Amino acid sequence: MATRGNIPAGKELMGFYIDKRLARRLRITAAEWGESQSSIVERAVRYILQHGRPIGEAESDETTHEEE
Repeated sequence: MATRGNIPAGKELMGFYIDKRLARRLRITAAEWGESQSSIVERAVRYILQHGRPIGEAESDETTHEEE
C-alpha cells in the first residue's frame, strides 16, 4: 500500500482559510490543551454538523419572524 505521508488512516486532508486572529487562538488553545489543531477543528465541525448551528448560537424562534 502506498504511504499517505502525515495523513492518519481514515482521515482526509482538507485546506481552509481562516481569520488570522482565529488561527492564533487555535494555536494557543491547542498548545494549552495538549491537542492538535486538527482534533479541535474536527470536534467543532462535527458539533456544528450534528446540531445544525454554530456553537454558542441560540436556536431562533421562527415564529417571531413571521409577518402578521
